[in-house]
Amino acid sequence: MKNLKIKSIAAILSVLICAVPISAEESHPTLTEQKVAAVLVDKATGETIDIDITPVAKGMRSGIEASDSYEVRVALPRDGIQPRGSDTSTDQDGYYSVTGSLTITYDRALDSHNNYSYKLTKVNGSWKITDDGVKLSNRGVSWQCSSFSPRVVQEGHKSPTSNTYSYNTGFTKYIGEYDMNAWVGATSLVDISKGARNWELQVTVNKVYNSTRSVSR
Repeated sequence: MKNLKIKSIAAILSVLICAVPISAEESHPTLTEQKVAAVLVDKATGETIDIDITPVAKGMRSGIEASDSYEVRVALPRDGIQPRGSDTSTDQDGYYSVTGSLTITYDRALDSHNNYSYKLTKVNGSWKITDDGVKLSNRGVSWQCSSFSPRVVQEGHKSPTSNTYSYNTGFTKYIGEYDMNAWVGATSLVDISKGARNWELQVTVNKVYNSTRSVSR
């Protein structure tokens, strides 16, 4: 498999002290909103276009467990990449060729200083073809629940063989929202081909992120 670098997403620094579970009713503002992004890359030219990414729902909240789920819809125009929400005058009848989703599930804890920490527990998602002329290949999913200080390395990677996937991480350690170089989240990659043209769709959903990373598949 070849290594592919993706554009990283800004995040948060954290310090975790005496982490304890929080209840579903408790609410605590984090330093920034969680970071999500989607990018379509033309594999011939290297051109990149930001694609709109939207929440599927508010997300599950049950005791210490929570999840965040996002969806993208991609239209492939005749004359280049056409992101959702852009002018579709060159699009093939203005319809979407591929939809994708990515969900991260995590446990939350609240320390004695009212700061959150997170443990990534599950990653799942899907891709759906809505254009008969499109083919998907070279699927990849990577996830992290790591920080530089304190030094914690928890990561995983899979290459799904179908258009739906669900993986339990098996992680055991929490990452604080103020930990140095913290990353709690996941990225999915898939190649899209239509005729002689090829693109890569990259979707990232992070709860905590503040470092530049490289995703391999």
